[in-house]
Amino acid sequence: VMVRNWGTCRMEDFPRLLATMGYKAKTFNNRKLVLGQFCRWAVKKGLILEDPMEDIPSRRKVGGKDPSRKWMEDSYIRDILDAVGRDRFSPHPCRWKHSHYYPVFYFLAVTGVRPAEAIGLQVKKISFTRREIRIDQALARTRKGTSSRNRVMKATKMEDSRLVPISPELEAILRDQAKGKDREDLVFPSPTGVACNDRSMNDVLASVLRGLEMEHRVLYFFRHSF
Repeated sequence: VMVRNWGTCRMEDFPRLLATMGYKAKTFNNRKLVLGQFCRWAVKKGLILEDPMEDIPSRRKVGGKDPSRKWMEDSYIRDILDAVGRDRFSPHPCRWKHSHYYPVFYFLAVTGVRPAEAIGLQVKKISFTRREIRIDQALARTRKGTSSRNRVMKATKMEDSRLVPISPELEAILRDQAKGKDREDLVFPSPTGVACNDRSMNDVLASVLRGLEMEHRVLYFFRHSF
């Protein structure tokens, strides 16, 4: 996919093109590994004389793991979901209540999907007869921002497709979210009916965590906890 997005290019351009992608260390090193394997194969087959990736250094990750993504105990997550669902810490007056985001927060907690995968989930990806959800796309943010107009639908981060089972509790939430919607509609829209902004969702989470006197986290902690 990465090379396809580059379009027609020469293998000797791989290092320069890879450097322009803005990848973090782990992703950069994984992509470099794949490109290097391909280039070594090309050298072996006589397609090129030298491996252009041979002397490209790997990137070192700066710092340790992000503490805002650290997992939490199930009991803490239940307290968080309860507070969101009951609007315990919604500011007053507040145009949009925290409880609007309860379904998507619950979905993140019980499935472990990435936030962009939940935000981009469409009704057609849910099969109530087979009691499963197909996760094969994400409504990802771009460098322009996190709002709905700056998001693009793309393959999942690892470009995989996986099935997530639906529990009875999750089914009740999904049926309510899907009621009256078309197949192409988002399951978890924002209060204004467009795609959710994960920045707004993180603000809700931060407000609830402060109210519960818990350590700061971002949405991705649900995945690590799962």
